[in-house]
Amino acid sequence: PASNDVVTEVDGRTLSLSNLDKVLFPDGTTKAEVISYYLGIADVMLPHLRGRCLTRLRFPNGTDQASFYEKNAPNGTPDWVHTAEVVAADSVLRYVVADNAATLVWLANLAALELHTPQWRLDDAPAGEPVGFDGEAAVLASSLVIDLDPGPGVVASQIATAAMLSANHLAEAGLVPFVKTTGSK
Repeated sequence: PASNDVVTEVDGRTLSLSNLDKVLFPDGTTKAEVISYYLGIADVMLPHLRGRCLTRLRFPNGTDQASFYEKNAPNGTPDWVHTAEVVAADSVLRYVVADNAATLVWLANLAALELHTPQWRLDDAPAGEPVGFDGEAAVLASSLVIDLDPGPGVVASQIATAAMLSANHLAEAGLVPFVKTTGSK
């Protein structure tokens, strides 16, 4: 590790954390604080991520600088990080799957500040094969997303009202609604 890296252990996994004093948010929130936050909410966050491939939005130089989406596990991904292969149009992608707190800390160290999941879980895919979307072995959705992005002239209270109405309709249909917030809107 570099001289300013910190080596720590999470869930029995050794991680080398770098640039902990790097500011990632305009309010001064540092990478160390994001890592601490991810670790602090791991018990709440992991049930929503477990068994789902992650597309990450990374902000290596902070949220006020360029970001990029990442689907494939990056070079240097530790062997202990769970990955899953998914058949894309003309290739096979190797996604990261966050099954434990150590993986969340590793992702935070990469400045992966948005973690996007598909509506299906790996549990529904055939074991030992890349995940596919065609034929009898195709994975099926296990969740429904109602995307309530504000548009021109729409205020936050209107979005909140739409969310409550949607939640009531879902509950009446016997479904259990959860709020998930992402993105900049």
